[in-house]
Amino acid sequence: MRSVCSMGAKDKMRYIENEMADGGRAIPFSLTAVLGVNEEIQYETRRHWATAIPWLVAALLLSRATNAVSLFLALLPFFQVKTYEYAVTNERILARETLFRKNETSIPLDEVADISVRKTPLSACLGIGTVVVSTARGVVVFRAIEDPDAFAFYAHKTRVAQ
Repeated sequence: MRSVCSMGAKDKMRYIENEMADGGRAIPFSLTAVLGVNEEIQYETRRHWATAIPWLVAALLLSRATNAVSLFLALLPFFQVKTYEYAVTNERILARETLFRKNETSIPLDEVADISVRKTPLSACLGIGTVVVSTARGVVVFRAIEDPDAFAFYAHKTRVAQ
């Protein structure tokens, strides 16, 4: 089996479609509470686990200083991964960040002008990326998303289907 990193764009989309056709990932989201009456989630994801690595390194370096600070730094990234949620519905793109304060972003699909994915070679191999959504009002950036190609694919597919 080939690595996703070595696949071309068409192969990646075929891989993503096959993965989602087989049931994909079932992630419980609190985003379902903000859905409209006829609104359905098409794709959902979270912040990638690799965003925890810098915080864990900082916790290890500070572990000799104070135990409370290092414990906080060690646990913070796990809360970040669990509390950053992103979804594409049949009507909009949703993002919810609830670590210390609740921050919700909602972009109606009919206002989306462009969707692009940015990745470095390392982040591409880890399955991390930044999704940039351009609208007439400005640009919204979703950083460190798990499987950004699938997120952008479903956002584009749903937007075209409207």
